[in-house]
Amino acid sequence: MSQIKSKKRVSELAEVYTNEREVEAMLDLVKLDSYNIDKTFLEPSCGNGNFIIAIIHRKLSTITDDKEFNLIKVISSVYGIDICENNVQETKQRVYDFLSEFMDISNISKQIWHILNQNIILGDTINKPENITIVEYSFENHSICENLHNFKNLLEHTNNIFDVKNTNYINYRVFPNRQTS
Repeated sequence: MSQIKSKKRVSELAEVYTNEREVEAMLDLVKLDSYNIDKTFLEPSCGNGNFIIAIIHRKLSTITDDKEFNLIKVISSVYGIDICENNVQETKQRVYDFLSEFMDISNISKQIWHILNQNIILGDTINKPENITIVEYSFENHSICENLHNFKNLLEHTNNIFDVKNTNYINYRVFPNRQTS
């Protein structure tokens, strides 16, 4: 794969793709975390999703049971932001296609697209971080709680105390093997 799509895109967007070899070497620097389905990753200039795909691949390799639920947890913990709408759409589609190859996702397709549309987004992380909303997920039984955070606030608060804008509960009753309490 070429590291650039065009010289124009390099000039206008500073777009240069990272080869798989470098992606894997960089993820090896945080090796244990990159396999942990509970660890969160943010790619602030995700391009077409090379890092996102690699992170998801590593996390999915650890799943042995309750695959639908854990797949949802995995994609809920990976975020991508890019300044180019085409890159955002390409990343979402690549992730969806990758998940489809991993397992049958027909029962959770709607939920996957919901999360991808919230986690892989258009935005300018350098010049306009205040215009970006990040969705944080927590899981309870068959529901996912979504907490909305302003990206600029996340950058400014190093002590992990966030200004929560809103909380939504989404009932995903798609995990037939899980019991509600």
